[in-house]
Amino acid sequence: MLKQIHIIFYLKLAAVVVFVGRGYQYLFFGAPFRSLLWDESLLQPIVDTFFNSSWNEYATSIKVDKWISFSIMINGIVLFLGALASVFIKESNRKFLKFPILLGGISLGFLAFLTMKENSYQVAQFFELSIQIGVPFLLLYVTRPNMSFQFFMIVLKLLVSLTFIAHGLYAIGYYEIPGHFIDMTINSFGITENRAVLIMKIAGTLDFLVAILIFIPKVSKYALIYAVIWGTLTALARFVAAYNPQFIAASFHQTVYLVCYRLSHGIIPLLILVIQKKQAQKERRNLKLNFL
Repeated sequence: MLKQIHIIFYLKLAAVVVFVGRGYQYLFFGAPFRSLLWDESLLQPIVDTFFNSSWNEYATSIKVDKWISFSIMINGIVLFLGALASVFIKESNRKFLKFPILLGGISLGFLAFLTMKENSYQVAQFFELSIQIGVPFLLLYVTRPNMSFQFFMIVLKLLVSLTFIAHGLYAIGYYEIPGHFIDMTINSFGITENRAVLIMKIAGTLDFLVAILIFIPKVSKYALIYAVIWGTLTALARFVAAYNPQFIAASFHQTVYLVCYRLSHGIIPLLILVIQKKQAQKERRNLKLNFL
């Protein structure tokens, strides 16, 4: 079996790119906190009871707006601290470094909920971020004194499967295909909108196949190779689609965080692929020894 230290390396890498990417987003581009904190139907009773003011006063208050912006900034700092803790965490110092990672993971889960809420509670919006949410908690799990390798592998595959299924639901048009999906495909390949939609539907179908085939031993290798390639390319496509040679720095600033946290969608399938390869090699060696 792959040594635990190697498993931790891949999880650290995935956790760092997620935390850094999302932290960069929070600090420079914000987060959808206002979709919750300015939801009149949900919060008006709380505002009336605890703030002793009308909803209009609350919603137009500069002080409240600054407080929301401050909360977003604090969460961004927490995510960067989570990235730093992820680099150095190991079993011996886990007691002290687990808290920034845990808080960062909770923040990522909250972000997934806000993203879902902002998009009319489309459940796929939440589960599309399964890998990003799960990576910090898996890193904490594998740095424990005792861990169940079988449980770890099941969770890894479930995270990949949920992420690809959720992405596929948008790609095939079960939910309305996001405009930036189509624009990114058009800009990346220089094709018409109709062809871009067709490519998205094909990709969505393959997403569903990957989500199933990674659980079938004889073919999981090929599904995981596709997942690694597709997860990495869809991350890098964010930069390619928005690249402007006249404004390189601006293009990088506006897309680097998108690329960064989505790289985890390629890293985690790669980790599963590497583990399965090492397991297969070990089984072949044992079989050879038994035969001799």
